[in-house]
Amino acid sequence: MKWQISEQMITAACKAARENFEASTRRLAEAAAEFQRRVDVRAPSKSSRAAEIVALVKGSDWPRVYPQGLFELAPWLGDRERIAFNPADWREVDASMFRHALEQHH
Repeated sequence: MKWQISEQMITAACKAARENFEASTRRLAEAAAEFQRRVDVRAPSKSSRAAEIVALVKGSDWPRVYPQGLFELAPWLGDRERIAFNPADWREVDASMFRHALEQHH
């Protein structure tokens, strides 16, 4: 049996993938903003570190931040620092929503 993939099917698949990525990006940005707000209120001494992480995930460097325990090779990042996000480092706030959004986006 021959499999034929039409241009329409490829276009539809690409569109669906783009829409999924954009939705995931929005969820990550929303979770990051909520994480930053919670840190600002409950752990002001950690606000600047949280702001660095949030700035990364909201920009094109989002792959540099990954959930701790998620092993992922990222050779395109070169030797730039990668940040393993661990909710245990943020005991003052509930960071589970942010971690989940990171997991889903990766």
